[in-house]
Amino acid sequence: MRRFPVAMLIGLAASPLSAQQATSSGAPVADAVRAIMQRLSVNLVAAGDDMPVAKLGYRPTPAQLSFGGVLVHSAEFNETVCSWVSGTKPPMEPKPGPNDTTDAGWATYGPKASAHLKHSFEYCATALANIDDSKLDEQVPWYGGPNAKTSRARALIVLPMDWQDHYAQLSMYLRMNGILPPTARPKPKTP
Repeated sequence: MRRFPVAMLIGLAASPLSAQQATSSGAPVADAVRAIMQRLSVNLVAAGDDMPVAKLGYRPTPAQLSFGGVLVHSAEFNETVCSWVSGTKPPMEPKPGPNDTTDAGWATYGPKASAHLKHSFEYCATALANIDDSKLDEQVPWYGGPNAKTSRARALIVLPMDWQDHYAQLSMYLRMNGILPPTARPKPKTP
């Protein structure tokens, strides 16, 4: 019996699409990535907005990225991978300078970090809007050097994995600061 890769099972379980919805366009992989992005982008941006600007420099240990650093990393990852997958040019968002990511620097750069993350998801939504499953085996640029490549399928699968990873990370940072992450808050009751 063949076993499914764990990442594929996680991705399928995380997707709010039914089997019917996932195949309605003939692009179940691209459709699943877009659906996961809709949900996780809301959660990631909300998590970024929830941390007080004064705490954006928070990191549990010196070796870890700060909360604000995770926001910046996630935004830049989105722009890079969505650009590679779609063959489009990413937006030119202002990058933080070395003084922006100090405890004092987050006070001024902090709101830009959360906005950058939101804009990166807006770019990804546009960049991935016309992606289908017809060229999943095609090679696209990847990390590892100027000639590094990977399949479009792998790049599409890595995107939701990265979103889930960093949402979990931001959620833990929020909890360590006494803030409930967006998905842990009670849902409003509907009449």
